[in-house]
Amino acid sequence: MATNPMLQMLNQSRPLISNNPMAMLQNGMNPQQLINNLMARNPQISNLINQYGHGDPKAAFYEYARLKGANPDEILNMIRGMM
Repeated sequence: MATNPMLQMLNQSRPLISNNPMAMLQNGMNPQQLINNLMARNPQISNLINQYGHGDPKAAFYEYARLKGANPDEILNMIRGMM
């Protein structure tokens, strides 16, 4: 199975407030707050969101995944399966 480039990039980025963003979501952190924290701490993520989604993280995720040949819905289902 091919590794998703977006997940690789997220894994290489500096930690958010916690070393485990999935735990943050599972413990009730607002997903928008998680994205805002990620953007504030990692300019590369912020630039990608602005470049591919014009500031909309969801649009950026779908567009970047499409450009890299990944299925964004499959990635989201994998993440949901972890929760």
